[in-house]
Amino acid sequence: MYGVSPLSFAGRVRLDHAVRLLREGAMTLDQVAVICGFKHRGTLVPALRAHLGLGRRERMVDHLRSFVSPRYPSPRDQY
Repeated sequence: MYGVSPLSFAGRVRLDHAVRLLREGAMTLDQVAVICGFKHRGTLVPALRAHLGLGRRERMVDHLRSFVSPRYPSPRDQY
């Protein structure tokens, strides 16, 4: 992966997975947080807000429905 640190890439993958699980609606925010490697929802929510580009007053639920993850750069994009 070029242009993205391994830590950033792993964080994006975890947050994309959290978005998918929350869209399905079968799990609570606490369950999703633990499954995706966060200690609790208090650490997941700020990370999700930043990932989704939300301000503090915007509702996350409205954005989960329409969120499309930014495309990860491919090694082929570098040439």
